[in-house]
Amino acid sequence: LPSVSWAPIALVSALTGQRCPKIYDAIDTSVENHRQRFKTSVLNDVLQDTVRWQPPPILRKGGGQGKIYYCNQVGRSPPTVAMFCNRASFFSDNYKRFVERKFRESLGFEGTPVRFLWRGKRVRTLERDKKRGR
Repeated sequence: LPSVSWAPIALVSALTGQRCPKIYDAIDTSVENHRQRFKTSVLNDVLQDTVRWQPPPILRKGGGQGKIYYCNQVGRSPPTVAMFCNRASFFSDNYKRFVERKFRESLGFEGTPVRFLWRGKRVRTLERDKKRGR
């Protein structure tokens, strides 16, 4: 099941009851990870390492490159991370999956889904920056 690759697999026997207590251990771990809260500084350290490892690709059309300014956790149950960037459309689905995988590896989000919200600059901010010559 590729859509839930984050879910742990527990091999148990319903007939003999073998390894059934492992289900409860997996549930406890998943619930604990589902309610986790991280400081913004920790998330930004992971983000910085991720971008250093693999910077966002340059787009072929228009030549723009995505830039992630910072991120923070905006919700829990499930953990939700907001990524503040110049334009959300500059990031391909492949790069978004890469970022999610790096966050999972670094922060230990085992057994729980993680939501990422990609937020670009507001139109008003873009217009103001154009006027200022940025």
